[in-house]
Amino acid sequence: MSNQRIEITCSYCGEIAIKRKDNIVSARKLGSPDSCSRVCAQRLISNSKRIVSVEYLLSLTTKTDKGCFEWNRSLNPDGYAQISWSEKYGRRPVGVHKVIYELIYGASPKGMCVCHTCDNRKCINPEHLWLGTVAENNADMKQKGRWRRDWRPARHVGR
Repeated sequence: MSNQRIEITCSYCGEIAIKRKDNIVSARKLGSPDSCSRVCAQRLISNSKRIVSVEYLLSLTTKTDKGCFEWNRSLNPDGYAQISWSEKYGRRPVGVHKVIYELIYGASPKGMCVCHTCDNRKCINPEHLWLGTVAENNADMKQKGRWRRDWRPARHVGR
């Protein structure tokens, strides 16, 4: 057994720690990232299970002839793609188009909503998304002939 020690930088907190080389080598063989303590190791493992990326979300879609990436998973009652993004919204469902927009462009300002140019509620193609107010989204809907008298106003603002 080797007592040789090496310096590592914790992948979670960034602290420098000195560890036995044989412990580091065996942990890396198991796929564990470098950590300074068991607490940081557990946090790294729990965070890695919750990572949401654009690539992952787009892998759960089917491309249509119009260039839409249609969501193949859960839909909300209004037909929009939804996901529970725990690191940002707890376990509350949120629109996947909003998550994609935030991952690429950053958080949308309060009072703004992520709108679709393609009018496909299942679409999460970043090129089909734009940021607008509720009034702009409703005007776009009227202009494209999707307005009905019994239509209720948008509910998805300021979350």
